[in-house]
Amino acid sequence: THPRSAEINAIAEGTLGTGLIVENGASVIKNRLSQDQMTVFQQGAIHTKWNPERTPAVFVAGLSSEDLGIQQSAQRLFDLDDDLLGAALAVDTFAG
Repeated sequence: THPRSAEINAIAEGTLGTGLIVENGASVIKNRLSQDQMTVFQQGAIHTKWNPERTPAVFVAGLSSEDLGIQQSAQRLFDLDDDLLGAALAVDTFAG
């Protein structure tokens, strides 16, 4: 995620797969974009991009801030206290 910036991706060549979660409880929004298509990721939204065809692809990303910030959500999850992480994942014990 980018906590201080929205992001727009415009596809110049090839195909780009995208996934987006805008808020808790919302469905994952998945797109498959081709040349001359674009998508927007809202500020702070968890998102991902990949090349589904595994062939050359080119896209341009624009951000709404020079200081976008980066939050690696999955990696940072395990920085939480073990008791808190166990409660968040609804498990009795967690050995991080």
